[in-house]
Amino acid sequence: MEPFLGFIEAPSIDICDSRNNIRLATGYKFALGCAFGACDAILWSLLLEETMIHQKYAHS
Repeated sequence: MEPFLGFIEAPSIDICDSRNNIRLATGYKFALGCAFGACDAILWSLLLEETMIHQKYAHS
């Protein structure tokens, strides 16, 4: 099975969960995924603002 987006497949996540005896409900998995996605978006926007936008207009 090829991953649709990214490099991690959904079945491999379930295998890691069962191998480590970690059982999370689907709602918790969804909430964690949304939280990580929001943090990722915020970090990227800060990185772009600081590196590209501020450096470009600081020289003007």
